[in-house]
Amino acid sequence: MQRVQRQFKSLTRRPFEYRFNRAKDLARLQFPCAGAQAIWERHIEPGYRNNCAIRLASELRLLGLSAGECENKLLEWNDKNRVELSGAELGSVVRSAYLHRFPYRYSCRDALLRRYCPLKDENDCQAFAAGKSLPPPWRKSCQ
Repeated sequence: MQRVQRQFKSLTRRPFEYRFNRAKDLARLQFPCAGAQAIWERHIEPGYRNNCAIRLASELRLLGLSAGECENKLLEWNDKNRVELSGAELGSVVRSAYLHRFPYRYSCRDALLRRYCPLKDENDCQAFAAGKSLPPPWRKSCQ
């Protein structure tokens, strides 16, 4: 009987509850990753646009945005920075980011994030993620 109860319990698991720190002001997003923040604030050249869009969509999901809000933010990014991706392409990116049960988190070791990251080393990256103040030059290289 105990074996059957254990099997039943494993089959009837509760859905996973996410604990996101939702951004209070969606008009002014602050990403925990300096590379993602740099991608958000600049024009992306062809060849990197889709890869940058999926990273932004994943970061927006980790910030607690719904799929619809994420798509709106990506459209805003697309218009603001003249990225020139179609709405259908951005919708496909959002569907990919929200497809799986658990959101994907790109790390600082990701080659694309390192390409756009203005921070010089991992200590600065950890300080940025923790919200500590950074030396002013990091902002200059983002723009």
